[in-house]
Amino acid sequence: MADSIFVNMQLPKQKKVSDRPVETVPTRPRYPYGLEVTLDTASLKKLGYSAEDFAVGGKVHISALCSVISVRSSDRLGNESPDESVDLQITDLRLINSEKLKVTRKQALRKTK
Repeated sequence: MADSIFVNMQLPKQKKVSDRPVETVPTRPRYPYGLEVTLDTASLKKLGYSAEDFAVGGKVHISALCSVISVRSSDRLGNESPDESVDLQITDLRLINSEKLKVTRKQALRKTK
């Protein structure tokens, strides 16, 4: 696969396995475990941002330099192919907030008052 192509990592929709009403069916994550990145105050500051620069539902671009810290492959009876995983440690991060050009959360809150 080419390195420059974005791949949507959303999990496939789960087949209906219950006759329970929709509101009682437990929700599951939309994306695989480990694909969420949390930036605390210190991290945001290092990148030149604050939480006020973002809006829930907004989009940002990230570029990261990572170290490969673990590579695993295991065979399991009944599986057609081995389970594989690679653990990456983000060491350097670049954040491009294209939403900063649009209305930020702080501006939106001011407009509602």
